[in-house]
Amino acid sequence: MKAAAPIRPAVRALAGMVCLEPGGTLAEIDRAGGLPPNAADCDPDAQAVFRYCAAETNAGRPITADGIMQGAGLPGAAWQRLADGGCMAHEVGAHVRAVREGDALRRASAMLARPDADIGFKLAEVQSLLGPLADRGGDTVRPIDAAAWLATEPTAPDYILADAFEVGARVMLVGASKTRKSFAALQLAVAVAAGADFLGAAVPRARRVLLANLENPDAWQHRRLIGVCRAMGITADRLADRLAMLNGRGRGMGLEAIEAAAARHGAELVLCDPLYKLDGGADESDQSERKRLVGELEAIGHRTGAALVLVCHDPKGRPGDRDIRDRGAGSSVINRDVDCTLALTPWGDDRDPDSDRLAVLSVLSRNAPPHADRAILFDRGAFFVDDRAPCKATSRTAFGKRRAPEGDPKADARALSGYAGKGDAKTLTELRDYGTDTLGQRRARRALSELYGDPDGYGVTVHRDEKTGRGYIGRASAVGRMVDGLSGCQKHNRQADKLTT
Repeated sequence: MKAAAPIRPAVRALAGMVCLEPGGTLAEIDRAGGLPPNAADCDPDAQAVFRYCAAETNAGRPITADGIMQGAGLPGAAWQRLADGGCMAHEVGAHVRAVREGDALRRASAMLARPDADIGFKLAEVQSLLGPLADRGGDTVRPIDAAAWLATEPTAPDYILADAFEVGARVMLVGASKTRKSFAALQLAVAVAAGADFLGAAVPRARRVLLANLENPDAWQHRRLIGVCRAMGITADRLADRLAMLNGRGRGMGLEAIEAAAARHGAELVLCDPLYKLDGGADESDQSERKRLVGELEAIGHRTGAALVLVCHDPKGRPGDRDIRDRGAGSSVINRDVDCTLALTPWGDDRDPDSDRLAVLSVLSRNAPPHADRAILFDRGAFFVDDRAPCKATSRTAFGKRRAPEGDPKADARALSGYAGKGDAKTLTELRDYGTDTLGQRRARRALSELYGDPDGYGVTVHRDEKTGRGYIGRASAVGRMVDGLSGCQKHNRQADKLTT
């Protein structure tokens, strides 16, 4: 028989995680079946941690990380080594199974080595020890007989949002800063809890929903909820008790608390707004950290059975230029993992009087047909489908193109001519730089164009060197001193010779 698998590394990894997050880790250990008696005896440091936790639990006292540090009797260096070697939260179940399997194999080996028992007794005992390892219930990954699948019909999709995502899915709701992502997340939560349509997509039936708000103060979230419900015509009776709000701003809320609340509420949909508040301050571009977070989210979804909606922000730049598959800041690990992406893109036509309230909603689903983009308008505290043709803000659309600068061109020209008429002549670049500080660069350029087209009208003269292209502006005497002795410099006062420097 194979030698018993060593369980000491797994025991130490679990003890280290208990040192850092005792409450959630101990609960997860219990959910995974618990540790066998005396399993921690293989490591004195881990044994001290688990004995302390057992004593505190029996006494009915809460277990904290500080309490373990002070009460387990470990030297500081030993505690630190345990904590440094602790496993990740989503790995606790796997380590518990490794300990249980290793312990069962060790005991089976000891039973087979006993000289005082007959072979029948030994085999019966070994079967009782190893039998549970062969069938661990729903967590076991087993091969499926493809022929059996062909002989049956699959279950119909249990959509939360029709033709978008189902129960148990992971969803990313992404948008640039200040595109009202939180309003969209709140509106989705209300729609699903009330069984109301969400921006043109049907909600087949009302569900129990948990919204974890990690960014907005309680009072503002309260106001937003009232505004969204009034705009949608949703009453308290229609919501019943299906929507629960978890306000975590300033409370250090983590995934453990959200999972516990989701389990208590029986949530079928959990929204986390925003996701970056739950990554422990990790660099969102760090692929290994993102993989860890994806693993934790997957485990939570598996344990609760709920769909997870993760509210994410776009990086700087124009999100409309990016493929929806590449939306969201940081590593693309989460983008590739989710089953559905709901993307909000700013409106692309800034000439539209409603451009600040318009956006484009795009939906990409792993298992549903493609969706056409739709225009949505924010009005009275909520989004509504708009009949305008969708116009995403990209580097090619009107959004971001130069609008006519504000102000009166002639007044701006007089201001610049006043500066140009003082002292020595200035180069046109210097004058433009001066205008950048006082008028803004676009207004300064327009004022230069006004001056250049009719310099004498403002008491200044513009000269430009034909060889270098350098231009000078100021009173005629000052410009004359500046260009005296330079060849090829001639006066221009034609509108066609607008400055381009």
